Amino acid sequence: MGKLTPDSIVESDVAGAAGQTGSRRPRVMLAIHQGFSVRYLLQTDIFSTLREYCDIVILCQDGANEFTQRFADERVSVACVDAAISRGFQSSHRLERLLAFIRHYTHAGEVQTTEDHYQIAIKDGNLFNAGLKTRTLHKILRGFILLARRAKCIRRLVLWLESRLYLPNDHTEILSKHKPDLIITTSLGTFDYDQYVMRAAARLGIPTTTIVLSWDNTTARGYPGAMPDHVIAWTEAMTEELVNFNDMPREECWAGGIAHFDPYYQDDSEFDAIAFKQSLGIDTDKKVILVATKSPNAYAYNPNLAKILAEAIEDGRLPSDCQVLLRIHPLHYRFTNGKPAYGELLNVYQDLAEKHSSIVLNEPEIGSNAMDYDMAEAEILFLTRLLRSTDVLVNIFSTMNIEGAIFDVPLVNVSFEDERLLYPAPTDSRFDIMIDWRATHNQRLLAADGCRTVWNSDEMIDAVRDYLESPEMDSEGRRRIVKQEAGPNKGNAGQSIANHVLAQLGIEPS
Repeated sequence: MGKLTPDSIVESDVAGAAGQTGSRRPRVMLAIHQGFSVRYLLQTDIFSTLREYCDIVILCQDGANEFTQRFADERVSVACVDAAISRGFQSSHRLERLLAFIRHYTHAGEVQTTEDHYQIAIKDGNLFNAGLKTRTLHKILRGFILLARRAKCIRRLVLWLESRLYLPNDHTEILSKHKPDLIITTSLGTFDYDQYVMRAAARLGIPTTTIVLSWDNTTARGYPGAMPDHVIAWTEAMTEELVNFNDMPREECWAGGIAHFDPYYQDDSEFDAIAFKQSLGIDTDKKVILVATKSPNAYAYNPNLAKILAEAIEDGRLPSDCQVLLRIHPLHYRFTNGKPAYGELLNVYQDLAEKHSSIVLNEPEIGSNAMDYDMAEAEILFLTRLLRSTDVLVNIFSTMNIEGAIFDVPLVNVSFEDERLLYPAPTDSRFDIMIDWRATHNQRLLAADGCRTVWNSDEMIDAVRDYLESPEMDSEGRRRIVKQEAGPNKGNAGQSIANHVLAQLGIEPS
């Protein structure tokens, strides 16, 4: 496709409308599978910039059709595939499950996160106590995993077999119907939804670009389920991981920055700190300790952290002129069979806020229950203002360490588990906090020395008190975190990423 400008696109549209021969606007398909991909692709300048030059097709799963229609207009349409097709397809093909198992616990070389996730699967599956046939099968699978980590030809063979043998017809049919010029996904086919879309694209000769969704996706989700033609990562460090751990050609990888962080660097002249705090029910004369909870399917002690800090305020171990703002992670609002999966845990948070006057509860605005983790678009600006209003940030190995560092907020990183469970949470292997500590992306962040990692409740209280008294401590380390982990194109990453995509289509933005 030759170079296109906005004028030439308009001329082509007019010529086509008049029945004359002309190039149509390029068509880009965005594969959306859950709320975080909505936030990254549809609620940033990636979407608005692409929409200016291209026709957009939002590809979602059945059930999200009504939700995604809010983005539809004359340049944006919505297409759906039945999520049950993918699930049923996997469950009916045992060989595919075995190949996917090998791939999921494989990277090029030894990646600690990948090995930890394998050990979780073995322990939680109770395979040590399984029958002889099952144990023998897993010894064979373990052998293939170790071979695949060492030999690219084995990794490629597993991927080739999956790609050739396992592709539901529905995905091929929907791509044939819409005929996109480019498909954008948010994973390397490590989300099941993406892998089938990407395999169908490869079969039809449609190019694919992956815009990596999160900072751990290049080391925590196993080997790609399909190879994109191009990948846009957050940072140069992630680009190296794409090359070294995922066998992506270096020339097809580009670090574009973090699109949904753009508002963090932009002017917010309408921000009124006092009015904002009052809207949250915060005492404007007190300092704010923000506790950013972790996904409830990976950490069972989120409410404990708020309780510990509130009790420390009450008994004088923390100053009385501070309060705890308990921010609930959006993963708490997953629905299962039409009911909140973590309803009992949400009640625990409510009880804590009622019992401790120093705890203020903050829940994200959920846009829809039709798609998991769908947050309202206003949440991006809200989080910006929340971080501007925070004196100390307590979190558990999350991107909030990066986000807080952007605002030079002192960071307390929790690396302990309390012995008191405040609700009947699972206690399986994936809840081991040391798995988070060893994770490749977290080790990279911790090496910057910009956050205080605490190993018990007393250390957490001490770190919060120290930072309240001397917020400038570790500021240099926080600047290192931003330089290392926040990516290039700060403040305009969304537009830069979209322009990079447009260049692949031969479009030169004005």
